[in-house]
Amino acid sequence: MSVGVTRNTAVSEWNLRGLSVNPAAGTNTINIVPSDSGIMFINKNTSANTNYVLPTTIADGDGKMFWFLNAQTSKDMIITAPANTLVADNAVTANSVNMAANTVGYGAIIVGDGSKYYLFELGALAWATTT
Repeated sequence: MSVGVTRNTAVSEWNLRGLSVNPAAGTNTINIVPSDSGIMFINKNTSANTNYVLPTTIADGDGKMFWFLNAQTSKDMIITAPANTLVADNAVTANSVNMAANTVGYGAIIVGDGSKYYLFELGALAWATTT
């Protein structure tokens, strides 16, 4: 019996597969690849803002899930998607989101469906979006 919604079998990949910690003097731009699905990215970079760039071929994000957690108080954490593909903070076509540096312990889970990336906030914050 079908309930009218197509299920994506890639959802079985949503287990937490590992951690990627960006240290205090870390990398400023981190390019996420589809095989990073299930990885929790912890940002400790205090030397500059850190930009996490989601897979640029949106179809490669189908059924993928990425976790992000801020663990520092001096620089911003930014998540960038291909143009007009991020659904976040009351914007259905955002390009990126920016979390202010003073929000330690806050983060997001990003889930892709092959045409959009969806941001689920972790913590009571409002991300600043750019469209």
